Amino acid sequence: MKRKLTVIALLLSTTYLSAESYVGLNVGMGLSKETFSSGTNNQDIDNDYKNISLIFGTGEDGEFKFQGRLNIVNLDKPIYDNSHDTLIEIGVDGIKEFEVSPSLYPFLKAGFASGYIGTDDRYYDSPIAAELSLNVGAGLSYKINEQIDLLGGVDYVYHKYQNVKSRYRTISISASGFEPYIGMRYSF
Repeated sequence: MKRKLTVIALLLSTTYLSAESYVGLNVGMGLSKETFSSGTNNQDIDNDYKNISLIFGTGEDGEFKFQGRLNIVNLDKPIYDNSHDTLIEIGVDGIKEFEVSPSLYPFLKAGFASGYIGTDDRYYDSPIAAELSLNVGAGLSYKINEQIDLLGGVDYVYHKYQNVKSRYRTISISASGFEPYIGMRYSF
């Protein structure tokens, strides 16, 4: 069994080593609604955000691509207290592109990320709250030349934050919404 897994891993790695690699930058904004719960108090709050993603990946044009990403998300309103409004995430995505013309590729995308946001440990049991997000989306890639692609798309994103305890209650927060973005990839 171990030998079969090793052979499969080698075949997959040689397939993707021969594929194009790329790095890029996406800039987006999220239109998000948070659900805030603590005991009997439940609220829905609009909390939009701005997002910058550094992406890196591999795959052939018009086929499957796999990418990793580092997201820095600046929320319009802090979540747990008045001083922490930046979420840092690391994630992965699977992308399926469809060739319409040699320079135009619509795509579908799905992925997940994990991250953290700071809290004030004078009031909460932890200085950070972990976060998990899931995303699905669609977009369009336009190939300017062999190395540069312009991207545009919209993702539906769901965030679930770790329950955090304060002195008198447990706070549970989740958020969901749409994230339109534009970006650029450089292939090598």
